[in-house]
Amino acid sequence: MGGVPERSSLHGQRRSTLRCWRLTPTLPHVRQELPSQTMMPTSQDRTNFPEDFLDAMDRHWQDAELLRRKERLANADHLYGLSAECGLKALMKKLGMRMQGNRPQDRGDRKHVHALWGRYESYRDHYIEGPRFSLPWQPDNIPFANWDISDRYANRNRFTEERLEGHRSGAKDVKQLVARLEREGLFP
Repeated sequence: MGGVPERSSLHGQRRSTLRCWRLTPTLPHVRQELPSQTMMPTSQDRTNFPEDFLDAMDRHWQDAELLRRKERLANADHLYGLSAECGLKALMKKLGMRMQGNRPQDRGDRKHVHALWGRYESYRDHYIEGPRFSLPWQPDNIPFANWDISDRYANRNRFTEERLEGHRSGAKDVKQLVARLEREGLFP
């Protein structure tokens, strides 16, 4: 029952024993060890695909549109935010954001869409072609100010058409900017 990992015959993944403690209701100071067999990925087990922000933007957009048509507002809303985030990160990369493997090097760039606007504007302001990378958003009216990655845990009834359309519009703005820059030969 040691913590020595052993190879599981299932899927070749690493399996290890974890120590879990439970306080007994009658004797709160007594701990009982509970055996637990779980699949715990190690850094060697994880797959780190190379980043492709543009493809990620596009596939999140496509899935959001499908879910919107099926009136699955909560998941569509979530994917519009991820689509915009991936699009902004693609633009930030073009504007000079450095990468470390498949993610941004600077921790400040490892944010979700609701927290990326200031970072995006900072990159844009320091790029000679920056004005051509403008989005039609104002600092006090960012479409994703009320979007949060943790909304994925929220009850589906919290998501309204109005909220969805605001996030869809913001994601569409990013997608259209990327398309325009591609046509103009500035991107990727």
